Amino acid sequence: MAAADFCSQGGEVQGDVWELKRGSYNQPMPVLRPNANGVRKQISRLERHLNGLRMIPATGALRNRIILALLSKALTVGRAICALVEAVFPAEAFGMSRTLIDIFFCVRYMSNKDTEERATAYAQYAARIQQEWVSINDKYFPDRPLRLSSFHEEAMQIAATFKSRHQWTGYGGQAKMMALEPDSFERNEQGEPITGEFDYDIHYSWTSHFVHATVKAIEAHAVAPGEVFRIRAKISEENDYSRLSLINVLAYLNRTFIQACHAMHEDQPETILQDMLKMMKKFGKKK
Repeated sequence: MAAADFCSQGGEVQGDVWELKRGSYNQPMPVLRPNANGVRKQISRLERHLNGLRMIPATGALRNRIILALLSKALTVGRAICALVEAVFPAEAFGMSRTLIDIFFCVRYMSNKDTEERATAYAQYAARIQQEWVSINDKYFPDRPLRLSSFHEEAMQIAATFKSRHQWTGYGGQAKMMALEPDSFERNEQGEPITGEFDYDIHYSWTSHFVHATVKAIEAHAVAPGEVFRIRAKISEENDYSRLSLINVLAYLNRTFIQACHAMHEDQPETILQDMLKMMKKFGKKK
């Protein structure tokens, strides 16, 4: 999604439904009809490519096991977004696309440096999650005994190495930290390491409104003073989020695969990735 495409969505900063100004600038702009089925076909191509590698991840290292699982999750989320678009839940699809950005940040962070160490921390965070569930049980269900595994004591020792129950990296503001870490390999035209700052400041922030149900997320559900309330009264105003959701699927699956292939020392599926870019550009054009 280009910055120009973001800027064209004037309502993102105007909050027109609350100011109740209904000028021509607030009318939906005609766009190319999103083709969820076409995006799903690209997802299928990536799935066939990945399965066709017939990879057996090394048993003594976590890098490939974690990266492959994250790719599988990303492809599955992409399919779910396509299903939501086809079922005419565009804003909900857009909110779900933030999961793809989260996965991209994780894979980018792991592939950037210290890959095995970071993949191990990601996996061991499971122990911190387990510790949290034990604490919840003790707090709310003190009379309910738990059947703990033989690994429990060791898991609790691992859990103690995580300062926060919310961050597997050990850093506050985890998503921003992962996004802004300078790239160890790729540089921009000025010779500076690239970052994911644009992704964080725009795409991650924008989709987060629909994850956390901020006032932006309910604009199409609100009515003006004096109007009779109806469920989804202005839901047609969310239509363009179908296109934006599919752009996010194409963009972040593409970039996640690039980072993942780098981390696993595998060749990229260049033909598929190029076809996805072409489709993304078509979705990004206004009629």
